[in-house]
Amino acid sequence: MSAATEPPPIPARMLNEWVYCPRLFHLMHVQGLFAPSAETVAGAGEHDRMRARSRGQGLEAPAEPWRGAGPREVTFDNALEGVIGRFDVVAADAAGGLVPVEAKHGTAPDEARTQAVSGVTLRPGVWNNDQVQLGAQALLLRGAGERCDEVRIWYRKTNTTARLPVDDALLAATRAAIAAARAAAAGPMPAPLVDSPKCIGCSLVDICLPDETNWLLHRQPEQPRKVVAGRSDGGGLYVVTQGARVGKTSEALTVASRDDNAEVPLIDVEHVAVFGNVQVTTQAVQALTFAGKGLHLHTQGGKLLATLVPSGRPNLHLRREQFRAADRPERCLPIARWVVAAKVRNQRVLLRRNDTASAHGDTVEALAGAARRAESAADLAELMGTEGDAARKWFAALSTLLGDEEGKPWLTGRTRRPPADPGNAMLSFGYALLVGECVAACQRVGLDPDLGFLHQPVPGRPALALDLMEPYRPLVVDSLALRMIRSGQLHWRDFAQVGDGWRLHDAARRRVILAFEQRMDELITHPLFEYRMSYRRILETEARLLGRHLTGELNEWRPLVTR
Repeated sequence: MSAATEPPPIPARMLNEWVYCPRLFHLMHVQGLFAPSAETVAGAGEHDRMRARSRGQGLEAPAEPWRGAGPREVTFDNALEGVIGRFDVVAADAAGGLVPVEAKHGTAPDEARTQAVSGVTLRPGVWNNDQVQLGAQALLLRGAGERCDEVRIWYRKTNTTARLPVDDALLAATRAAIAAARAAAAGPMPAPLVDSPKCIGCSLVDICLPDETNWLLHRQPEQPRKVVAGRSDGGGLYVVTQGARVGKTSEALTVASRDDNAEVPLIDVEHVAVFGNVQVTTQAVQALTFAGKGLHLHTQGGKLLATLVPSGRPNLHLRREQFRAADRPERCLPIARWVVAAKVRNQRVLLRRNDTASAHGDTVEALAGAARRAESAADLAELMGTEGDAARKWFAALSTLLGDEEGKPWLTGRTRRPPADPGNAMLSFGYALLVGECVAACQRVGLDPDLGFLHQPVPGRPALALDLMEPYRPLVVDSLALRMIRSGQLHWRDFAQVGDGWRLHDAARRRVILAFEQRMDELITHPLFEYRMSYRRILETEARLLGRHLTGELNEWRPLVTR
């Protein structure tokens, strides 16, 4: 095999993940996906304190049994064995050999528990995945010409250190894991574990979706366990004041304007959206990039112009499958059908909920028929015709539901560029906020937001984000317009006519943004999985399930239809 086709070496840390869960290995090593948890954050913090202590920075660090033992953060690679790794600590033994020492945040297993890898029985007292990582480190040292007869591991929670000889069993298990991991890296993502306790507490559980995937594939009869990671405590930071400046200080973002200054901890920010003439410093952009936070640039009126995309985006494999599917009409049409059918059904549900006078029975029935026709459309042209007919009926009904203020109707059908009335201005602004959320969901998953299946590629239009958004237009934005206008949170005086169109005043725009954030953070019971999730989490879950369909793990992808 030539150097150009030789697969890259497997990091020793990823061998640990492979033995623990092959699917976790694929998500992290092949797809480049990661999400922090309390355990991973605690472990990383302890490693940082150890590193700082070794550099003489005087930071408090946990007691270490090897203090002063030798160099830290050493990296080796062994092309012959196909592995690379970084060491926490390399100590020396009495015979002059080197001893890798690994620190783990958790606890050691019970001595009575059998440890094995690929049919090779290992010594008790150390988890099998940790033993393979240590075995890889021994191979790395030996490959560098060093003597390595022993490996050690320290479990912080129990403050116990285990010593293992580098024997034939450890090396055989390690080489078997390397071979299996390299083969898996070149193949499709392994199936999820079924009803495994390992999923509880796994930081990637809401990325992996093990129970949800198994349930959709009928691998487990029970409803998915409620093990999805909790919703983020962060929210969106929206800057609408013209001339404001977003900067960074320490671990916080600053927003400075002529009349006010504010400081927001970066950890409390899910994404930043700026509207119009707002400056964002390079330091703030870098901080958002390093933290994996989104930055959306909008016009003053709300149109999404650009989204910050860090280099080295994860999941290139998924985007390859997305592009392949987009080139095949037989793959595009079913996805487009499901998108349109779900949107029309959600419009119908919203109409039934709000039609207290039962004045729109014919429209309710017409929307039901349109959803059925959408599911059987022969081609994209027929599907778009069905969608357009349903949209006209829906917005006619929505105009009636919104009513008027002092004889002035809020909505007279759907008009854009420019919005012909305040109702359309409210909807257009809300849709712009929602498409930003959908772009962010696509990017977190690794999908390209610009290449869709219903919406065709047009320069400057995030087609896939628009596909993902369609079923949620009525659930998030249309319902928000109904709530705010009917409850008196918005009035005609909150809008200004500019030329032939209308737009929100700044104060009203802030109220809409606040209500939108509250809506996105609102918990609903997922109709399939039957546990509660926020709309923001649901959008990301939808994008991940679409990705699983594109890669062939799921036979179909059907967007959420509310009850």
